Amino acid sequence: MRLFAIGLLIFFCAASHATDSILITPDDVRGDLRAARAFIERTHPALELDLDAATGSISNDLSSNLTRDEAWSVMARLNPAFADAHVMIGYADWRGEARAHLRSGGGFFPFEVSIHSDGNVRILAWLGGQESLLAGSRIARINGRDAKVVVAELMERVHGDTLQFRARLLGQRFWFLLWKMYGAPASYTVELGSAAGMRLTQARSEAVVLQDDASFERQFQSRLLPPNAAVLVLGSFAWPDKERFVAFTREAFARIREERVNTLIIDVRLNGGGNDDYWIDGVLRYVAAKRFRWASTYVKRVLEGRAEPGQRTGDIVAGEVAGWVEPAVAEPLNFDGRVYVLTGDATYSSAILFANTVQDFGFGTVVGPGGAVRARQSGGTLRFVLPRTGLVVSSPRFVLDRPSGLRRPRLFTPDLVIADDLVKPDAMIDAVLAHSRRQPSP
Repeated sequence: MRLFAIGLLIFFCAASHATDSILITPDDVRGDLRAARAFIERTHPALELDLDAATGSISNDLSSNLTRDEAWSVMARLNPAFADAHVMIGYADWRGEARAHLRSGGGFFPFEVSIHSDGNVRILAWLGGQESLLAGSRIARINGRDAKVVVAELMERVHGDTLQFRARLLGQRFWFLLWKMYGAPASYTVELGSAAGMRLTQARSEAVVLQDDASFERQFQSRLLPPNAAVLVLGSFAWPDKERFVAFTREAFARIREERVNTLIIDVRLNGGGNDDYWIDGVLRYVAAKRFRWASTYVKRVLEGRAEPGQRTGDIVAGEVAGWVEPAVAEPLNFDGRVYVLTGDATYSSAILFANTVQDFGFGTVVGPGGAVRARQSGGTLRFVLPRTGLVVSSPRFVLDRPSGLRRPRLFTPDLVIADDLVKPDAMIDAVLAHSRRQPSP
């Protein structure tokens, strides 16, 4: 079956790819597929995929020159098969490309949306986060095409552990992937259910995900909820200034103690991970009542320059995580109240390690829908720029078992299963507060 159907290329007939006019030959795409396969094979310690078969099926189908975006559309069909959000073929700087597109006068699909695993598309807000009276409405057709068909074509290119995770990721980046797959027409016809279509001009606002990534204040928030609860939003463990992050959490815990909070809700629903030392030093310092570790065992690939005595580059080695963290017993801001950790379908990587640790050592109650990602997380992700297309391939170099050592259930499962309403994100907080009120005093 051909990977490119003409219909995909002309879906948005008004689209323009002026900045993507350099053509790449089939042999060059094949060369980058070989390079991607070689990089993953020498980096990933436990990939559960026959790379020869997967890349071969794509190579055999190539017959004509492609633009870079078309090459991405072909090569990215490997992404779902990897079933690991740390393994993917994509753009070296998708955020930068989106911002450059806006600066050049371009625009995007005008809505922030959520995507359900069944392919339904629902409006969350106008692109950029401005409230819309259409929030919650289902999009039936986009420019005359069934929205579920559009979603299915995009989902075939999205990376991630499960269909549930990939649907959440596609929702966050729908505006971007729609542009890359089909171009950006000057206007869109959007039909909601059985209603007549609306013709909307393209949006020239930065999407919510771009705004969040660039703003400390949007990613990290602390607020009190009467009478004695607090919410601590931690949108990332990868902010480039760790000292600022640690100062923020310390100030938050100082206020929590001053206000005599007894229920703390730590919200990592949008946290895609980062560095473990952020939550070890910035959160568990105040919450952990006993020694802990972030994982039990590991399997890793030995990379060049990182071999220990007795190891060779390329070896796959397994071992126990020996590093334990002692509780900060003398910490004056220690919190001994009830702790809830909110997770969502976008929670990933180090944020899952954080939730695993809280769960396995009993530091709090982990809440969320569950089922979106593996509890056994990969990490140490490296990237390689493919020389012909300029796309990148990424791969982790180690895989960690959760602190308990258990591998079942395979998918991350919260203690308290509560759906995450993307239209009403405070609904989960309200449900947790109701649960907390039913519990004995801590």
